[in-house]
Formats: sequence, C-alpha cells, structure tokens
Amino acid sequence: MAENNSKKKIQWHPGFYGGIELELRENKDNHEFFTEWELSKKPVRVDMLIIKKSGETHIMNKIGHIFRKHNLIEYKSPDDELSIEVFYKTVGYAGLYIEQNSRGWY
Repeated sequence: MAENNSKKKIQWHPGFYGGIELELRENKDNHEFFTEWELSKKPVRVDMLIIKKSGETHIMNKIGHIFRKHNLIEYKSPDDELSIEVFYKTVGYAGLYIEQNSRGWY
C-alpha cells in the first residue's frame, strides 16, 4: 500500500473561534459572535488602476504629477463626499492590491 505523503490541511479557524469565545465568556451577553462574516455582496473592485510602464516617466499635469508606479483611483460622483469611511475603504483596496501583487511591487 502506497504511503500518502500529502499533508492534511488543519482547520485552525474552529479552534480560534472557540478560543475567542472562551476568552470573552464573562462578557458573552454583551457581544454577538459571527464567524466568516461576508464583507461585500459583490466582488471588491477599485474604479481604476493605472500602472506606469517606466519608473522614470513623469506626467506633468494637475493629476498625473502625483502618480507613482501603481495608482488606484476610486471615483466619487459630484454628489458624494470624501468621508473617513471612503478613505478607509480605499486604503483597504490598496492593501488588498498590495497583497495580491506583492511580487514586483517595488
């Protein structure tokens, strides 16, 4: 009989959930616990991504002069305002982008 050398995947999350609930048991009546909460109904998408092909290129206009190699743009309509929630959402998009594209980022 051949040995199965493939590693079994350990499910760490159930133990983590139980540990957190156990740690917070004295205050369990003051909290609600949810596992794997869906943060978005739709796929997370940024409105525009602009990547400079050459790091030495400089765009000399009102917007382009601040561009770096990777530029994520989230458009807000004229009726919207830039709130702290929108700011953090865009920072979150940047974090997801960095995580997905970490090779060659620098």
